[in-house]
Amino acid sequence: MDFITKTDFERLSREIHPHCVSILMPTHYYGKEVNTLDDRILFKKKLKDVSNQLLDYQLSESQIKTYLKPAEDLLDNISFWRELSSGLAVYLHDDIFEVYKLPIDFEVYSYISNHFYLSPLLTYFSQNSNYYILSLSKKTCKLYDCSRYEINEVDTRGILPEKIEDVVGYDFKEDYLGFRTSSGSYSPGSKMAIRGYSEVIDNDKIETEKFLRIIHNGLVKHIQNQNVLLVLACDETDYSIFKEISQYKMLYPEYINGNVDNDNISLLHSKANSLIDSYFKQSMEERKLFFNEAIEKSTSMFDEIVSGAVNGKIETLFVEKNKHIYGKFDMLKDKIEIHDQKKVNNVCLINLAATETYMKGGKVFILKKEELPITESSLNAILRY
Repeated sequence: MDFITKTDFERLSREIHPHCVSILMPTHYYGKEVNTLDDRILFKKKLKDVSNQLLDYQLSESQIKTYLKPAEDLLDNISFWRELSSGLAVYLHDDIFEVYKLPIDFEVYSYISNHFYLSPLLTYFSQNSNYYILSLSKKTCKLYDCSRYEINEVDTRGILPEKIEDVVGYDFKEDYLGFRTSSGSYSPGSKMAIRGYSEVIDNDKIETEKFLRIIHNGLVKHIQNQNVLLVLACDETDYSIFKEISQYKMLYPEYINGNVDNDNISLLHSKANSLIDSYFKQSMEERKLFFNEAIEKSTSMFDEIVSGAVNGKIETLFVEKNKHIYGKFDMLKDKIEIHDQKKVNNVCLINLAATETYMKGGKVFILKKEELPITESSLNAILRY
């Protein structure tokens, strides 16, 4: 699959099996590494590592070979290895084999436990808020439903006009390109020419405003949830008019400026992501600020955070990226035991805290160590109470 939904994540988080295998790795979607199948070679190596690890779980070599066969078969699908994204996540046990090609740069990591290793996937959800792009000019009007990683054109037939002629008629182009004085000819500098030019400009503005107003009204009716950000891609004049008439409360105050008639969809998506990057980081920055201000609700105590995550007490969790701390959590005694390495009967406590926080409605932000509010701890949290 080329994406993962929240439903997929929730379903995988509920899977319990003695030998849940998780393999994550960075991959390539362009360059010589694609031609030389470097990602296939790396995956084959990780399968060998997993095979060796499964011996510690008292499985025989023949059992392991059967168990890993779906993943081994994937090695034979050469076209798969030539059509990847930035990262690959593979989840496997007796009844499940799921593969996700995602735009996330994972570290190379394999994990075997009675549950799947899912916390790196939370980056996809925390950075993947939805927004709309309205791309418009007098020649075209298109609406796109977007996230940070995806863009899809919305079918707006019968909802939005495709071009200005659909609203004002096909004499618009001729009126806009030229005009005639009463004598039937254009005389530069004449009062008739100046007045005629002014009338054409005024008429153009009136017809453009009519066009944009109909687009706006159709848009408001179509988008039921106006808490979703709307980004305009148009020229300066169209943006000024649209902004003046718009009642859409989440219209972004900046826009993608220029002639959008010839922009391809990928370029448009890239421009929009760059434009609103700071907006989507704002939520995280606000939670970091709150962490530093609300001392009574903030903690960087590892044991308290893991326990709080399991018991639904975490409102926001900041997690150090690519950090692994192994051990056990005794729910009955509410006690943490830290180990120095992964063992057959222990778990990654950071993965446990992140997954439990998310599944219980908390926000999770995966950050580099230097980006954490308190860098001395791998987990920082804002408590609900």
